[in-house]
Formats: sequence, structure tokens, C-alpha cells
Amino acid sequence: MPPDLWKPIVAVTVVMVLAVAGLAGLQYLPGSTPATAPPIAPPTRTAPPSIASPATTPPTTASPAASLPTTTQQAPTPPTPDPGNCAPPPPTPEPVAPGWQASYRAGCLDAEGNQEGGSELMHLVAHDGMLFAAVGYWEDTANIYYGGTNSSEGWAQILRLDAPNGQWAVDLTMKGVLRPDSLESVTFTTNGTGEPLRQPVTLLFAAGCVGGLSGDELFTRNDTTGQWATSSIIPGYPGFNCSNVDNRAMALYQDPITGVDRLFISMGGLGIYSGVYDPTAPGEILWGRSSESGPVAVRPLAITEANGNLLFSAGALIYQRMNGPTPSWQVIVNETNLPGGTDINPAVGGIRGLTTIPNPNGSGQSLLFLWNPNNSSRGDVIRLDPNGSGGYTSTIEISLATLAGEFLNTSAYFVLGAYNNFLPVTNPATGATEYVIGMEVSLGKNTKLPTMWGNGSGGLFAGAVYAIRESNGSYSMGEINGKFLAGDPPLVSNRCYAISPFPSDHGDVIYFGGYDANDHLCLNTAWVFSTTLSNALGGSEFV
Repeated sequence: MPPDLWKPIVAVTVVMVLAVAGLAGLQYLPGSTPATAPPIAPPTRTAPPSIASPATTPPTTASPAASLPTTTQQAPTPPTPDPGNCAPPPPTPEPVAPGWQASYRAGCLDAEGNQEGGSELMHLVAHDGMLFAAVGYWEDTANIYYGGTNSSEGWAQILRLDAPNGQWAVDLTMKGVLRPDSLESVTFTTNGTGEPLRQPVTLLFAAGCVGGLSGDELFTRNDTTGQWATSSIIPGYPGFNCSNVDNRAMALYQDPITGVDRLFISMGGLGIYSGVYDPTAPGEILWGRSSESGPVAVRPLAITEANGNLLFSAGALIYQRMNGPTPSWQVIVNETNLPGGTDINPAVGGIRGLTTIPNPNGSGQSLLFLWNPNNSSRGDVIRLDPNGSGGYTSTIEISLATLAGEFLNTSAYFVLGAYNNFLPVTNPATGATEYVIGMEVSLGKNTKLPTMWGNGSGGLFAGAVYAIRESNGSYSMGEINGKFLAGDPPLVSNRCYAISPFPSDHGDVIYFGGYDANDHLCLNTAWVFSTTLSNALGGSEFV
């Protein structure tokens, strides 16, 4: 999560050493024992940003970049993109492991000559037979907040891919938005009074905060024209500040009492807002005037539906919507008893990636989430099973830090992950449903693997790994683009994933995207790789 954008930027230090060999896939049963205390401090994740709107505060006079300390350390050289998906082709293509395809690397021009960049690939969403990607510019030196010189460049983008081997195109530039916090495709079947629509309406939405007079904005795609309409979720005003607004979760839910489809979106500390489909409203959504949930202490990071109820997580709490014409929300799960539950860093989050799964012990649905309360998080996967009394029983399935340490054959002490959700996928070999969990991993000071920002004393693994929750509740791991070697362009974090929407892929290709700047300057570090599900889930020697 970005820090206050006025905070001095920490210089980048990249340590690259030889990677160890033999990173074959491992498999573990739930309940691994955590390791001892780390010899290095995990990465510090600071408070959410306070973004001055360029419309009200000109970058030339108020950009945080103007107040940054002088440093001899330059931002990293951008990685070299894959020549098949970049115009003009780079002189040296990025190394791609057997079984993988480099789909996107920031720093290209699309077919129309538009610059495609970004520090972080935050979302991948299939919509209308195409694949869309949300690219953010936190800590990217193309943005005016981090040293950029053009206030029209370096803003969040929505990219579009039309074919498996095609070239990504800029579909939308969200000027004034640093990070596109949400990207979601939803289908409405009713209007705002609960009357059925003649035909279901599927829309693609993106959301992000600008601040100032623009407030917090919703972007709605018209699939007929390819154009996007901009509207306000919360109207702006002079001095509107984005520091407490974070649209990290969006979901559609039909109230079973009123029969109305509503779009729900998290608004950081303001809680949950909702709106209904109205083709005459700006952006085709008519928003409620106030927060449904009321303010919350920690920004919500996930919204999901389980056992017919709508839930959202905030910190150590899970809230459930009490449906009807005058809805309310109440806490149904309190996990403050978990390690770090009373010491939650809002920038890290607490409960992350809240996802619904079938109850392994009976009828109904259970919940999965990654427990990340603070900078000492080991990434415990928690399962909540219905207890028959309207509540849930909590079980720790595994520590992802332990799993990652054994997979990478080194000491791992901190895991941040489940940026959006746990992705359900069907294993082609068994037909069983498994779940993919992206993450970043902090390694110990004696590691021989390439790391980032460790000053020679460990640091974040420069490659990108992900966990797989198998159908029997056991866990394995995979590494994106094969074994990461010193000198490869850094990946750092797997933030998002999506199954290919392209018919020729037959539902058997998965796309991974990511990078996490972690408070360090960067340039054009966002990436997307793809591979077959068989390869990604361990049915191949390449994982």
C-alpha cells in the first residue's frame, strides 16, 4: 500500500546474487510450524497516500517530487519487454522459461503509439471475450509525484488484450488517478426497484481516487463504442483528500428481500457504498448518498458472498449485511485473537483475499483468507467453517512463509499476499477445484537467492511465487516464468491472475500479473506472464 506521497522517497538498492538450483515443486500438509524470529526486519509498509489533485494543486508547485532529498541512486533501468508484444521491438528480449509466455512488460508503445507503462499490474479481468489489465504508477518515476516532468503522463491505465498472442492496447487512461484500485466485470439482472431487466446488462468498471474537485471516480466502459464514461462515487470538493479512500474491493449482490441488484464498493475508512443500475445515471450507476456500513477502523480489502449473505473484511473483522429496505451491517467474525490481531497496520491490512469455498466438513460454504496483520506477518491461511449457529470456527491451514522457505530452499520470514482474492481454477488432470494465491516473500540474510532492497542482508525475493491450495486441503507452490536467476528483470510480487477468456485456449491458460514497489522508486516494472493450467498447477517439470 502506498505511503503518504509527501514522505521522502527511499533510495533503491538492488542486490542480485546467484540463484540456487533445484526449485522443484514441493507439497505440504496443512499445519506447518512457523520458523524462529527473523534476523532481518521485514519490509515496512506505511500509511495510505494523501494525494493532492493536479486539478487543484499544480504539480509544478506542489508535487512531492519537488521535496524529495537529493540522492545519487537512480531509479532502476526498466526491464526489456518481449519483442512479440512490444512496439518497437527491444534489442534484447526478456528471458522466458519453457512453458511460459511473456504477455506484457511495461515500457512499450501500443499499435496506436500510446505509451504503456506502470510500476504495478494490479488486476486482470476477463470481460466480453477480452482480457483487461489495471496498471498503477505508485513510485513510478514517470509520474509527477516521483520525478516525472509531464503532468499528462504516468497515470493509471486500463489495458486490453484481444487475442492470446496479440499486443496489449491502452483502453483507458485515468488521468489524476495513481492506482486503479478496482477493476470488475459484473452482470445486472434488475433495475433499482427490483424489476427484471429485459436482458441482463454486463458492464466493466474501474475505480480510483483523484481528490480535489474530482473526488473518487468510477469509470464505466461502453462495449459498443469502446469508450469510458467518468462519474463520481463521492463528489469532490476543494481539499478532498484521498488518504482515507481506497477502492480495493467491488462486488455485485442481489438483496434477497428487496430483489434489487446492487453494486458494492469499498471506500477505505469510509466503509462500504452501494449503487443500483440506472442507464440514465452518469456511469450507469445511481449511488447511495452515504456509506451503508458507516466508517470502519481499517480499510476493507475484500467483499464476497457466502451462504447467501454479503460479507466484507476490515482489519480483523468480518461484517455481514442485514438485508432489506433499510440495510445495516454487523460484525460476525472477530479474529483479534490471532497473532497480531490487536496490532494491525492498516497499510498491511489484516484479513486479505476473503474468498468463499465449499465447506469441507458439511453443507454450506466456508471462507478462506490470508492473515496479514502487520510487518511481522507470516502469511497464515485461515479457514472459517460454519458452526451451525450462524458463526464460524477458525482453523489455521498453513503458514505460507514456511511453505515458501521450503520451496525456495532458504529462510523466509514475511509474506504479503492475496492482494485481491484466491482464484478458483479447475485442474485439467483431475477436474478438481484448486485455488491460486499470489504473494511476495521476504528472505533471510543468508539467502543465496536474488533479492530486492535488502542492502546485502536478505530482502524481498526478486522472483514471483504463488501457492496452490489443492482439493484435499494440502498446499504446493509454483514460480512464475520458471526459476528466477540473477540479472532477470525483477518480478517481486504476484498480485493478480485470471483464466484466459480466449476460445482457442479452451479455459486451460492462466495469466499472472504483478510487481509491488514497496516504497521504492521504479520505472516500467509491471508485468504479465501466461502459461497452461497444467504447467501452473504442477503437472509439468517447469514448475
